[in-house]
Amino acid sequence: MPMRSILFILAALVGTAWSQSSPVSALEMKPGDHLLIRYESKGCFHQTKHDLVITRMQSGAELTGIDHSPFYDEKTKLVVDDPRTPLMKAKLTEAELASLDKSFEYLRQKTEGGCTTIDKIVAIVQRGEVAVAREKFTDETCRLDESDQRLAFWQLLRKITPGAPKPKP
Repeated sequence: MPMRSILFILAALVGTAWSQSSPVSALEMKPGDHLLIRYESKGCFHQTKHDLVITRMQSGAELTGIDHSPFYDEKTKLVVDDPRTPLMKAKLTEAELASLDKSFEYLRQKTEGGCTTIDKIVAIVQRGEVAVAREKFTDETCRLDESDQRLAFWQLLRKITPGAPKPKP
């Protein structure tokens, strides 16, 4: 499925009713399924917005996405509100998919906040033209990455963002 179609579906589904949401699981996706993630993070010193797409393969998955984060353009001296910058591609292992599922489990606990950073996540599993699972989360804990059993969304972004430091082996 082309990236443009996936992002259009994501935008359409983000605005739909959530009365029939089902739990999202990266490991339970079938080959060809897409996990569409809208990830927004706002804190004291940052404001980011990304659309991530995880496409399930026979073994593992492929990650790609688009950066919608506003930035100040030095040349034009203007803020670019929605640059829609395509990101790179990266492979995800079964272990990384399991860690992502652990992150969803953590977010379902609706743990108390206290952090000035607020992350909003919309996750949708798309099978063909049908959304088979979808969930919305708000995380104000700043603790998603405290466990090496979980994969934080910024860690996914680091894998596909040009110039980002690579994870340590």
